[in-house]
Amino acid sequence: MNENLGIKWIKQLIEADPTTNEDAVREAKKGIQDYLAASFFANREAIPKQLNNGQPFTYCTSNSPIDKKQRITFASRHHALVNGFRAHYLDIDDTQPSMRGHASAVILSALFAVVHPNDDGQDVISAYIAGVEIGGRLGNLFNPDLYQKGWHATEFIGGFAATAALIKYLNLNESEATNAFSLVASQASGFRFQFGTDAKPLQAGIAARNAIEAVDWTLKGVQGSEDFLFGDRGLFEIFEIDQATGQEVLTASWDGDLQICKPGLWFKAYPFCSAAFRAADAAVTIFRTTGYEFLDIEQVTISFNPGRDAALVYTTPTTGLEGKFSAEYITYLGLKKGYYEPADFTTDPIDEGIQAELAKYRRIITPETDKGLSSTVKITFKDGLSVQEEVWYPTGSPENPLSNKMQFNKLSDSLQNKLLAENIQRDIQTLDQTKINTFLKHINGGNSWDHMH
Repeated sequence: MNENLGIKWIKQLIEADPTTNEDAVREAKKGIQDYLAASFFANREAIPKQLNNGQPFTYCTSNSPIDKKQRITFASRHHALVNGFRAHYLDIDDTQPSMRGHASAVILSALFAVVHPNDDGQDVISAYIAGVEIGGRLGNLFNPDLYQKGWHATEFIGGFAATAALIKYLNLNESEATNAFSLVASQASGFRFQFGTDAKPLQAGIAARNAIEAVDWTLKGVQGSEDFLFGDRGLFEIFEIDQATGQEVLTASWDGDLQICKPGLWFKAYPFCSAAFRAADAAVTIFRTTGYEFLDIEQVTISFNPGRDAALVYTTPTTGLEGKFSAEYITYLGLKKGYYEPADFTTDPIDEGIQAELAKYRRIITPETDKGLSSTVKITFKDGLSVQEEVWYPTGSPENPLSNKMQFNKLSDSLQNKLLAENIQRDIQTLDQTKINTFLKHINGGNSWDHMH
């Protein structure tokens, strides 16, 4: 492997100390809290419970060896898979725009499968930030082509992001790190044809497990090619990515804005695909600010910038689960009642009357302006009058973030236990200054079903 092309970015990853970036640490703490909220919400769901064989969900146990490189077991693989699936199951977990995927569901599920109560919280935060950084940089190289061709970036890129976090956390050297990336590249997969099915969140769990396995196989002596990105038949050649551009993006300084800050993480207020968030906010705004009779609607148009509705694969969904990926269904709900709730997005069939209403809804593509990405919802009424609303920065985006109160309420609602939520939030705020034993005790308490029944 060309030393200048293949090693420098991995060496930078190993040597970087992202916890010196106060903004990154702050955003990482938000990300950890949001990840846990998304996970705890799914504790009530049947399929995640079944995937975990009916057992209580868990993050690390005190049986993990203190030696970090001896921690990966068959249980680690299982926990990474199940917790990744659970975190992404309701689609209320964060997304990272560069990656075009759900970063924390993959990265933190892999990390929390190998932690030990005696570990330093600062190391968890450092590894998490590093994982998001590599995921974002690779996303900037592979997207939008990767996503538009039908790959699910949460699994494809997420596996690399989680591997980067494990490399950082388990203190792998350059040779081990290079090999771990090579082995996770062999597992890179994930497809958007699974959107609207349980296999979609499962792909987040698969990515977390893939990262665990890539590191485990590396530490057991399994060797892969060093030319997994650069060089003949590497991923850059396969995906027609210019190698000089790849080098420039991957070896950029870690001293400036990091991916966890810019473009940042989207913390979701709604339990559906974030590609619909602008339209969702526009619909709710129209509902709240305009007096109209719903039955008087003749037609609704929903605008997207080119390629930005790629994830919204259903125009006429038949179930609420498919509705998570339908701009038409989501906009209908916003205009009909002005809010969204998990009950709207289950496996239950969508009422035939609602499906008939969706025939009035259509998408149009409009160019992106200098102000950035936007969506417009326009209602045309039977009397010829119309009303419209355009949204650039939807609720939960870095430019329009959830308030601290909203973030806490999300955690508290997921637990149905305000005191435990307060304890977990307090643990997270001091995580970079303490061991993680109390934090682990509390979040595993959150995994207990007793407080929910």
